[in-house]
Amino acid sequence: DQDGDTPMHDAIRQGQEARDIIKCLLECEKLDGSISNKDKLNVMHQAVISGQQKVVEVLLDRSPGLAMSVGGTENWTPLHMAAMNGRTAVAGVLVKKGKANVNAVDKNNRTPLHYAVQSCENTIIDLLLGRDAKPDIRDVDGNTPAHLAQMPKLPTAPKKKEDEEVLVQSILCMLAECGADLNIKNKAGKTPLDLCNTPALVQKLKGISERVRTQEREKDDIPPHWTPMEGRELVIQELLANDALTVEEYNNVSHKFLRSMANVEIVSIKRVQNRSLWDVYNVTKRTMERKYGLGCAQELSLFHGTPAKSVEPIQHQNIDPLLAGNNVGAIWGKGAYFAVDAKQSDNYAQASDEGYRFMFMARVLVGKYGQGERGMQRPPPVNKDDQRNLFDAVVDSVDHPRIYVIFRNQQIYPEFLIQYQ
Repeated sequence: DQDGDTPMHDAIRQGQEARDIIKCLLECEKLDGSISNKDKLNVMHQAVISGQQKVVEVLLDRSPGLAMSVGGTENWTPLHMAAMNGRTAVAGVLVKKGKANVNAVDKNNRTPLHYAVQSCENTIIDLLLGRDAKPDIRDVDGNTPAHLAQMPKLPTAPKKKEDEEVLVQSILCMLAECGADLNIKNKAGKTPLDLCNTPALVQKLKGISERVRTQEREKDDIPPHWTPMEGRELVIQELLANDALTVEEYNNVSHKFLRSMANVEIVSIKRVQNRSLWDVYNVTKRTMERKYGLGCAQELSLFHGTPAKSVEPIQHQNIDPLLAGNNVGAIWGKGAYFAVDAKQSDNYAQASDEGYRFMFMARVLVGKYGQGERGMQRPPPVNKDDQRNLFDAVVDSVDHPRIYVIFRNQQIYPEFLIQYQ
């Protein structure tokens, strides 16, 4: 048309409303994914921006070279576009199936990692770093991803300032854990450490960087920010609001907890460092990513309320899905219950004799999920005609899930214990 769009460009923009048209066009032998419109975006680029994973897969099968086709005003690759638009599943397809170069640069010498950081897209950052994205590449202004993490964000980043601050701290720690040099100066003469807004964060990042430098770290090893295990299988580390090494982590957890919990007082927050549980969890995460694609295990931080007597067993043995429903009930299935909002998990916590309540903020691999039902003992099949392939979890509402039910503890890591009253 007058804008240079092909029928597939238009159909992709319409999304689900045009799914039948997209299906027909994908079956057309003459479909050319390389045709660009006036915005210099070809069909592959449009599919990536819109998150049309199936279209991306078909185009890669026909023309693998499209994975590195450049477009847009800044000569972005499809992986750049996936990173800046938060398309984790598509990014995984581009990297794994399309063999996309994770360190490709655009006109401004920015890599996909630069844009993922500017969008505060943690899952894509994790995906890229796991595929050896270089964290120290400088753009035309001398900025590394660690610099950009602390600069104005793209429109896709969180709108709430407090949410953005928590994500930025998390991103900087991720970059430091992967060996980012935080002493690189940009053209303005500033290092990423110079841009940090608190001395406590600077000290924590320096500690992580030093630990990474002094020990060779495998991808599935314990996180460098953990307190040294020294041969122990379990360490319970209290996070203190006045300790420079733990204050940022404390603030992150307390912010998420208090967002839905009014009129409560946090007594303590502790990090659970269980080497065995961590190893099992990471193996499960890699297995799910092989099945669904890189970055598609759907790792979430969710809350789980528990009675005081269960705290120690959970720290040693994990949250047990077999014990679901003992406190409040199992209206969505007989598994372990996790909530997006701490307030919902508070209903599952029982006060101790001293009046304290306990809640875990856990990492949970929710993967693909279906609708939960009372009495359900395992997830339903994804396809009713194939009883072997089950969902990974069930939820209270597939369209807007606020509660997740997990049936395998391998998908759970009880990362933080919150004691409150």
